Amino acid sequence: MEKGAELGPIHFTIVGIGLDIDGISQSLGMSPKHSHRVGDIDPLGRPFRHDMWSLQSELPEAEPPDTHLEWLQQNYNLTMTS
Repeated sequence: MEKGAELGPIHFTIVGIGLDIDGISQSLGMSPKHSHRVGDIDPLGRPFRHDMWSLQSELPEAEPPDTHLEWLQQNYNLTMTS
């Protein structure tokens, strides 16, 4: 990461329209940290324009990206390949 660069939360996210949120959870054997559907209202009172299913690292944002990815892998039993 470049010196002075800021990093936000690290997520594993599936985004689309017409997603089967429950089916994704069943297929992966886990519940999302956050999900929403088209038309649900966002925190600013606007409707979302897409569906989303997402996991999020719970580490401090200042941790390096690799550390977040390792956390996601360990806590959600994800298999990562390069």
